[in-house]
Amino acid sequence: MAEDRPYQRAYALPAILDYTEQYFTPEQFAEIRRRAPAVFERVQRGDTQGDMPNSELTEFYAAIEGVLGSVEATHEFLVKCYEQSTGQIALNTFLRFVIKFMPVHTFARKCHDFFRKDVHFGAILLEEFDGDARRFVLGMRGMSGYPYASAAMTGVVGCMMRAMGNSKVALREELHPPPEPQTHDSYRIVVTWLAQPRQLAVQVR
Repeated sequence: MAEDRPYQRAYALPAILDYTEQYFTPEQFAEIRRRAPAVFERVQRGDTQGDMPNSELTEFYAAIEGVLGSVEATHEFLVKCYEQSTGQIALNTFLRFVIKFMPVHTFARKCHDFFRKDVHFGAILLEEFDGDARRFVLGMRGMSGYPYASAAMTGVVGCMMRAMGNSKVALREELHPPPEPQTHDSYRIVVTWLAQPRQLAVQVR
């Protein structure tokens, strides 16, 4: 079991659970609730304004993996889930006023700051940026105890990139791609895009 330390703000939990309920059958959702009661109990008592201990999301991710039956399916679900929950919530903050005008290079450099607003350990590093090739690489470090960290980050970054007006956004984890277990300390997310609005297509892997 991962160290039980606060590591992420809990504000997105209601949206995460709402998306989960819509995604799964009632029977599957009931099984996830049975396997991961802590996050459901937190939302039920309205305790989503502060931090949650690391063990709660670890338990939730394990429940999703147990129901879906594979790392690949769990990774795909969490990318979509974080795109529609944390990503969309972020767009409803002050970011909605600036994201459409933010250069991609600025966004890529600021990913560390965005990440650390919600997660209290680890770091996101801009390892490479090639504007001509429309490609940049984010390195994730210090992720031990944060399973599926790259899936969550992929969902949020993809959401932000599309909100900036980029199209054909593709995100790929190249250090430990599924079906490899998502329990590593470091990840490397390669992001590519085209600047052609109205032709949005998201690819993961």
